[in-house]
Amino acid sequence: MRAALAAMLLALGLAGCAQPQPMFNVVLTFVDDVGKPMANVPLQISGKARQSDPDGRVRLTVRGDEGTKLAANVSPPKGWKLTTPFDGVVLRYMIDLAGHRDRTLPIESTVKLEPIVRHYAVLVDAGVAGLPVEVFGQPRTVTNNRGVAAFLYDGVPGDELRVSLNTDGSPLLFDNDHLTFLGSITVARLFVGSDPALVPASGKAPVGK
Repeated sequence: MRAALAAMLLALGLAGCAQPQPMFNVVLTFVDDVGKPMANVPLQISGKARQSDPDGRVRLTVRGDEGTKLAANVSPPKGWKLTTPFDGVVLRYMIDLAGHRDRTLPIESTVKLEPIVRHYAVLVDAGVAGLPVEVFGQPRTVTNNRGVAAFLYDGVPGDELRVSLNTDGSPLLFDNDHLTFLGSITVARLFVGSDPALVPASGKAPVGK
């Protein structure tokens, strides 16, 4: 009886001396696809709802065993999506340059988001003034006195933008039947934000049947 009581007391004493789980500092940084910090991005991490601050960061301190994955679930704002999947971070000791284990660095991870639809500025250089420019068969603009036209286009990277130049009634080019130049470009990322960059849609429009 005494032996059993002594064993119980010893077990309780050992439990009371158990070391707490180590503490880790975690910093997540949310940026758009040009590296600008994104504020107010909501996520669930460590069982709590968080959102990024004005610098695009989420800071938290957690306890856990090294190698444990801290699950996270990001809810991209409307019109945005994750560039690559992100489901959490693994707790690892990040040792400083001096190599002292008791002086650890934060676990840092960058989460990138990109807009689902981007704004593009397209430049068409036809070399002839007054030509109607159509996009997917719909009138969009007319070339100016320098034979150049520019317009904005909302699309997704990889979209094919079809541009046509209607040469009806343009004796500088042809005096024969209706001719439409059909060109296409593959839309790649040009910019995000309010400063569109012009990009040639088809270069010089070829002249001929």
